Amino acid sequence: MAAGLTLVAVLALEVFLLRDRLIEDLDLLREAGRAAVSEQAPENPAPPVVRTLPAAADPVTGIDLRAVGRCEAGAPCPVRLLIRLRPRPEPTQVTWSFQVLDRCPPTGESATGSRIGGTVLVAADGDGVALVDTVALPAGRALAVTAVTGAPAVAASTPLLVPARASC
Repeated sequence: MAAGLTLVAVLALEVFLLRDRLIEDLDLLREAGRAAVSEQAPENPAPPVVRTLPAAADPVTGIDLRAVGRCEAGAPCPVRLLIRLRPRPEPTQVTWSFQVLDRCPPTGESATGSRIGGTVLVAADGDGVALVDTVALPAGRALAVTAVTGAPAVAASTPLLVPARASC
């Protein structure tokens, strides 16, 4: 009983002393929710990226590319790359590169470019590799970055859009 009364007294004291802070925090939470709901779609959205390479090709079972931090056009973009493999009895050399597509180029034609990736050796019976790399992004309004393996097979990730919502 005493523990219950003590808890109630502490909570009442916190509310009394921190009332203004609690109200401010609740207002911030409400505003954040409104901003997310009221966000409008771009007027002239950037065109979607058409996939030309397969998402998997034996022994590559999948590639996942994600930004590690904030990525902006015209700056280095730190990414996490996860390449999943079907385990093999021998070590497997994996190579990758990055393809960058400007979905809103000034000339009206899609502009692409290749960026150097790397090479890593996956141990025998290994099921993949996870690594952090950096992609140098060119200037542009709507970029799409795709990780592409060259060995042991050609496969591509889903594009990473920079920015995530863009208009041309």
